[in-house]
Amino acid sequence: MNIKRVKKILKSCLGSSFVRFCIVGLINTAHHYLWFFLLSDFLGPVYSNIMAFVFANIGAYFLNTIFTFKEKPSVRSFLKFPVVSIAQLLINYLVPAAFVYWSIEYVFFVPILSTVICLPLVFLLTKFAIKGSVVSRKNQ
Repeated sequence: MNIKRVKKILKSCLGSSFVRFCIVGLINTAHHYLWFFLLSDFLGPVYSNIMAFVFANIGAYFLNTIFTFKEKPSVRSFLKFPVVSIAQLLINYLVPAAFVYWSIEYVFFVPILSTVICLPLVFLLTKFAIKGSVVSRKNQ
């Protein structure tokens, strides 16, 4: 990977689409909790959380596709999006687990460090799933 490509990827992470991605993340978190609380009386906490996760991911796909990356939804990107969700779950589990395993003294900072590492990675994975590239096609 050459320097120009690395700069384009970094610019992509710090550009306005990254800010929109963060906004979608906040909306999606609220969306997930809404479904969880609506369904928990009927399905119990485990099944309502699973259903809320599915509904929130469908919403996240459309919000990220249309609002964040300004693309049209497609079956292909919709089918790739769950892979990003699974990768996000793994990253969000493994990063804190690694910090705790390496005995970071201040456990308070583990979620912050995890977010700093996970957010750009998940942004790039989401962008790749929706756009097919992490670098803007205009800049290639």
